[in-house]
Amino acid sequence: LESVHGNGMADSRQSLSMSPIHTVNIHNNKAKSIITNKVAPVVITYNCRQEFQIHDDILKANYKVGRISDSMPEHYLVKGEYFMVQDVYSKADVLNTTDHYGAPNFRQVKGSYPLYGMGQPSLNGFRQVLQRLQAQGQEEIIFFCVREEPVVFLHKDDDFVPYTPRRKENLHENLHGLEKEGTVEKLELTIRNELYDFAKLNEDVFYVYNDIEFFKDEPQKISIACEEDIHVTEEVYKRPMFTM
Repeated sequence: LESVHGNGMADSRQSLSMSPIHTVNIHNNKAKSIITNKVAPVVITYNCRQEFQIHDDILKANYKVGRISDSMPEHYLVKGEYFMVQDVYSKADVLNTTDHYGAPNFRQVKGSYPLYGMGQPSLNGFRQVLQRLQAQGQEEIIFFCVREEPVVFLHKDDDFVPYTPRRKENLHENLHGLEKEGTVEKLELTIRNELYDFAKLNEDVFYVYNDIEFFKDEPQKISIACEEDIHVTEEVYKRPMFTM
């Protein structure tokens, strides 16, 4: 696989100025109603003399923004530094097996042993792999995921497509040395929460990158309306247990 570096340096900076955070205590016996409008949640006390509004500015102040190049839009960065890149691009599937088997570089070891390997599939692709193996007479399948970096699956059309966080300096390179930030499973949950927050702050839209060679029409907008639009690895690989 070739290594392609991005153009220019990432422009990362703190998004919006920090605003003082005021804590308001409202007792249950005095709160009359909570009204949600398009601007922000509004809390009106029992005597209707005080109104408190929680603005997204507080949330925005904790996130950083950046861009791949000056000609591209600025957007929020995962963990303050990472861009979300589609995990498998066309040239990575050197065996050209995605369409036929459901996963890139799907192959069987030499000999008669039913041992297989593959690249990262989407949710529907993983189902297709399992269906292929079942059609070959395999009744019990033991699956091992050896990924060492976090992967999240974003809802796209009728599928969930894998995306991974990448550094601006080399969008093709997997992340390494993340042990100090916790387990991969914990990182995936953190990333899911951040992506959902980012979308809420931008009309349910987040920016991802599919073409990191020529950057044609990049970044792409992807809709995230709820947390269910984002799956972590465990959810993708366990779902067929209940649907097949």
